[in-house]
Amino acid sequence: MDPGHALYLREIATHISESLARFGIAGDVYIQGGNEAVLEGSGPRVTAALGTLLQHWELLPNDERQRRCGEIARRLAEARRFDSAAPGRSDQSTLPLIVWAAGIAVLLLAGIAAFRVFGPRALAWLNPPVAPSSANAPLAETADSALRGQKVCDAAASRALRGATLGIADAEGWQVDIALLRPAHEISLIDDPALARFVQGPSELRRLVWPGARALLAVQGAGASLELEDLALPPTLKPRFRGLTVTFSGRFVTPYFNEATRSEYMQLAHAMSEEFKAEFAGLFAHCVGSKEKHAGSWFQAPNPALAATALIYFMGVDAAIPHLRQDLLRPSGGMLDYAVALSNVEGATHSLAYEKVRSLIGTYGGSISGPPTGPTALIFDFKDSSRAARASRESAMAVGLSDGR
Repeated sequence: MDPGHALYLREIATHISESLARFGIAGDVYIQGGNEAVLEGSGPRVTAALGTLLQHWELLPNDERQRRCGEIARRLAEARRFDSAAPGRSDQSTLPLIVWAAGIAVLLLAGIAAFRVFGPRALAWLNPPVAPSSANAPLAETADSALRGQKVCDAAASRALRGATLGIADAEGWQVDIALLRPAHEISLIDDPALARFVQGPSELRRLVWPGARALLAVQGAGASLELEDLALPPTLKPRFRGLTVTFSGRFVTPYFNEATRSEYMQLAHAMSEEFKAEFAGLFAHCVGSKEKHAGSWFQAPNPALAATALIYFMGVDAAIPHLRQDLLRPSGGMLDYAVALSNVEGATHSLAYEKVRSLIGTYGGSISGPPTGPTALIFDFKDSSRAARASRESAMAVGLSDGR
């Protein structure tokens, strides 16, 4: 089977399972023969045809995928309930056919009588006029989808903090960021001609073009979004650092939560970091609308000490409980100052040597790549999605940035 189709079938099965849970139906879902959804366990085995869903999956927007998988889940749920309640399993509970026919006839006669008595009032009650606001139904569906995604992401983030491994089934409601910072330059990263090696097109039609990310290119299109954010630290006419955040949303997220394809994100982040000569670079995920980072996987800088700076800055500054003391984040007691925070982290980690950094992150399953003099990459395994966050907190405490609270 085409590897891409195998990934799509796993996504379809996951969406169907989530919809079945909302119907209150338990069991395991898998796709048989590429064209049939099977529900097994916790009841009779039932099936439902996929139709053309697999062939169209890559082109469908996320809300349409959810709708079609929900329809398949509904058919499975109905089949399960019908099969569970089917007469003939116990002869003692089977009513004579004539009794069923009589019951149906009585209901039909009652319905006819009610209509003759109540006439138009019955129709008005049964079919209330459609409110004008129904024209906004697509907006309501989008809002419902966003709310559902937020709930899914919040629940997954909570499990990640407890050491869970997030996978494809947890991808809804997430975004993936590649963050780059380099010393102030006359050209901002977003205006740098080198960006065309990776991203092309106007803001509403941006496309990833880097050929090394085949899994990302395969899901690109409807339902996948790529955004760029220009950064300046501090945000003045003469910043110390200029930066760029590349945010991947929608269908782009699934490869990040797939152990087999996350490495392509790392390769893309490394290539961009090298091209732009970034001093600090990071790769991580977060819920839509939230700055708190989770599932951090890769951080790079010119040497081990600065790599530790990148880890703590990207994972610790926006944490729900920041990994830095408040006086290092808000020197005047006002708003969070990212430029000051970065400067404080860099000052605290400057003496960290290769072996110390390796020891600090190794406790949490992180590994260090590169020679002792740099450049250095800190890499965190796919399993246990909070490894990078815990390594950041431990490192911040080790260099005196946190008081441990």
